[in-house]
Amino acid sequence: MADVCACLSDLVEKICSAKDPKALGPPPAPAGSLPEPAPAAPAAAGRPSSAPKSPKSPAAEADDAGAGGAATLAVPEAEKFEATSDGRSSRAKRARDASRRGAARSPRAMVPAVLREDPASRPFFCGRWPGRRNDYEGEAGFRFVMEMDCELTALGRPAEPPLAEPAMVSLWHAGSQELLASAMVGPASRVDGFYAWEPLMEPIILREGQEYRLSQRCRANMPDRWSDELTNGEEMAGKSWASLARFLGGVCRNSAERFPNRLDGELRRPGIVNFKALPRPMPEPALDTVDREDFAKALAVGLAAEAQELGMDELEIRLAALAGLLTLFVDELNGATAMALLAHEDELEIIASSAAAFSPTGTLELAGSSVFESKALCQEMSLAARRSGMLDAGLLLVSFTGEVLGLVLRPRSQGSDPESPMVFDVGRPLQPWELAKQLPEGLAFAKRMGGEVLAYDVTQLRKGRGGGPDQVRSFQFRMIELQELFTDPERSSFSVVTIPTTLALEETKRLLQQLEEQDIRCGLVIANRILDMEQVGQRAASQQKTQQVALEALEALAKREGMEVIRVPYLDREVQGIYGLQYLGKSLVDA
Repeated sequence: MADVCACLSDLVEKICSAKDPKALGPPPAPAGSLPEPAPAAPAAAGRPSSAPKSPKSPAAEADDAGAGGAATLAVPEAEKFEATSDGRSSRAKRARDASRRGAARSPRAMVPAVLREDPASRPFFCGRWPGRRNDYEGEAGFRFVMEMDCELTALGRPAEPPLAEPAMVSLWHAGSQELLASAMVGPASRVDGFYAWEPLMEPIILREGQEYRLSQRCRANMPDRWSDELTNGEEMAGKSWASLARFLGGVCRNSAERFPNRLDGELRRPGIVNFKALPRPMPEPALDTVDREDFAKALAVGLAAEAQELGMDELEIRLAALAGLLTLFVDELNGATAMALLAHEDELEIIASSAAAFSPTGTLELAGSSVFESKALCQEMSLAARRSGMLDAGLLLVSFTGEVLGLVLRPRSQGSDPESPMVFDVGRPLQPWELAKQLPEGLAFAKRMGGEVLAYDVTQLRKGRGGGPDQVRSFQFRMIELQELFTDPERSSFSVVTIPTTLALEETKRLLQQLEEQDIRCGLVIANRILDMEQVGQRAASQQKTQQVALEALEALAKREGMEVIRVPYLDREVQGIYGLQYLGKSLVDA
């Protein structure tokens, strides 16, 4: 046990501190142990010496210079899927060996990165509505509630007639009023159907049952007119993806670049903007955000727990492969999304052979290389990401020995069942936790565009451990929903109560100004304590009796506390300026 702990400590230290991936290679293999991973094949002539690097912000450069980016450890609720049939591994190995004996890798030129949405994504609106308005300044759009989880991949505007100028399309969360995504859609955007589209750098997850708002930044007299029509349920059933989301109606705000909080009509403004989405039927596991050291430690301990029956040599090889893979994903790969599986070679060969059957050229181009050559792998994955059109490098298959069995396209599924067979042509893209469910043991990794690295441990998937709700955030959402109620003129209206004095008048003016800034409608001002000249004497006598009772009680209390009560007579005018203060001071002294 002491040897295992020492091995874990040593490997975690390497994972957290090493910057040179070559220093993370496997230890020398003693007689009878697993062979070392095969060295990478030499690069073909004409291959670029380094992958193009995307420009980074100062914040991103600071992250790279530090710990290597954020790391997120998945702690999901799920169960494992065990399925292997006899004979598949040998057939897959023969297919892989045949591809390795093929022609040498061909030199490839630099590929420009042209973003496009996932080909399996579908638009929410499939019909069109005529555009007649261009007389508004601000945000105008619609609100909708999701009927299922999905990934939003692109934002769009009507393109018939062709667009004359670009305009910003923005997606908002109705509960938090947070801007989730935005895109400038204009004449240069790709047209598909009745709409022009701009893909997102990374899909946005929309959750079932939650409300979102999609708006366009409008300006007065803009050349592109937009729809302000009313629709009905029957028309929406034929012109929209009704099973994905429920269309509610129009929203707007008189100021641009701010959350459109005004509701201005049920079933109003269909087709003013649009979005594309992919179904996401599988629930995402809960995630624990941890730092780099805890991330590496948790994964190393989990991997060691799965390999309890193995010897120390095999354990060290597995941990070295994990260290090399983390170096690649955390330190090397930037500006692209990617996934990886660290598992048994037999399991990965099945995936590799399926990918080769779909596309024999290019899917197994990295077979025979090693995860310990992370810089070379990073170059290949960056090129693959640029070729994909979605900045997605695909799925890297890494065995427990560190050998790379291939870089394949992102696997897909033609059904909602996570156990349905993988395909590589059409269908819903599989998520990393769904891939992990198809492994008897191992790890699945994902690199997000923002730099986060996610890991899904099959052992944790079996345990089904998850976190509870964030009570503070839930309270925040309730407060935001209350604010939304206040800003809806059809459901609420404020009444300001004041008294006819100079001080109260100034306070009332400030309150009305603040309510206007918050888009809260004030429909009534109530002036209190108005004197009726016919009842002044009667009211004064009644008020004097009330004052006398209160003064007697106050003086009794002051006497018990050893204090003095000073009576100042009623002033016939409000105290204002230096002369008013002098008059008040004289009254205090005289009393």
